[in-house]
Amino acid sequence: MRLYKIFTEDKNRDLIHDILIEAGIKSFTVIPAIGVFETVKERSLIIKVIVYKEIDDKMAAACMEIKLANEQEQVMMTQHYVDIEVF
Repeated sequence: MRLYKIFTEDKNRDLIHDILIEAGIKSFTVIPAIGVFETVKERSLIIKVIVYKEIDDKMAAACMEIKLANEQEQVMMTQHYVDIEVF
């Protein structure tokens, strides 16, 4: 399985939700966090998406939309292959 994480500023939560849904991302977790960008502390969100297949294009498009919505210099996305157990 594939785990994507998006790191962004904690703004426009409802709009971020809509952006992800419109990109076809139907399941995700949003975690509030404190981040530091170029020595400045800010409220951040970590968005986790776990899927069975790669959705790089959808995730990249969602990141660009989030970047524009939050008026940020950059939004970071990481991706990893993970083993999942569901109980």
